[in-house]
Amino acid sequence: MMNELMNETTKETITEVSNETTTALMAGAPKERRDAAEHRRRILIAARALFASQGIDATNMTEIARTANIGQGTLYRRFAHKGELCEALLKENILCFEQAIDKRFVADQNASALERLEYLINAMIAFNEQNCTLLSAMSDSANGVRRAEYFKSPYYLWTHATLARLLEQGIAAGEIRVVDVDLTAHLMIAALKGTLHCYQQQQLGYSSEQILHSAHELLIDGLRQRP
Repeated sequence: MMNELMNETTKETITEVSNETTTALMAGAPKERRDAAEHRRRILIAARALFASQGIDATNMTEIARTANIGQGTLYRRFAHKGELCEALLKENILCFEQAIDKRFVADQNASALERLEYLINAMIAFNEQNCTLLSAMSDSANGVRRAEYFKSPYYLWTHATLARLLEQGIAAGEIRVVDVDLTAHLMIAALKGTLHCYQQQQLGYSSEQILHSAHELLIDGLRQRP
């Protein structure tokens, strides 16, 4: 599923856009801003390489600063903890995911709201599995006020808006029974949260197929309008 949603062409396109944007900013901005952009780029490259080679838990901020060849003060001014680094690394994947979903919905105009909802749920579960390590690290570092920031993040707001739109369309078409759209969208996100998926797989031992099957029973069959 995720191979279809985040194919290599899409990834390359997003990366090219990101690189072009960074280059433009560095070329046209004052030297201090260009330096900050270059430091950020080096930090993310170093973090991605270290996380991939030795795991997130085994990597500390000192190693990241040393690998990026910058001072620890510079690192902490940009990223207060590994959770923020993981969030930054996830942004490109999230952008690819959102664009792929939006593109699919535009291209498949004949699909019903319920079919689109099922596709989105499948995609969210696949995305969670692919990004499980980064999502878990973000959750571990989130506490107090930071934990509430998740509900204001662009990804959360996009997901809520997309789910709410599909619910409204399904209700209007008679496919989905009448529910509180806003609240139901929040509850669906909670059930599909990435950190919960990681816990279900890593700690409880559920397979992807089991999680997907139960999500369909609860979130698709449970919403379906009955005769």
